[in-house]
Amino acid sequence: AWGGQLLLVFHPAYRRYTSLFGDAYPGRDELMAVADSLRIPTVDLHEAFTANGDPRGLWRSPRGHLSAAGYGVASTAIAKAVDSLW
Repeated sequence: AWGGQLLLVFHPAYRRYTSLFGDAYPGRDELMAVADSLRIPTVDLHEAFTANGDPRGLWRSPRGHLSAAGYGVASTAIAKAVDSLW
């Protein structure tokens, strides 16, 4: 045993916030349900992104990486989840 603990981080893509058809992530709920059934802790960055207003402002470009602010939001949410594991 390696002595560590797995943490599943769900990172939504920019298109989630621009889709005209609702949730752009079919299967997300199933993934989270499987993680829950296996007692794997999760972080859903969608929650952190939407808590900060319009999440589209957290990307540098629609097809690129997060902006500095976006990485800040993501890293804070992940750090809180890691801290809660102990």
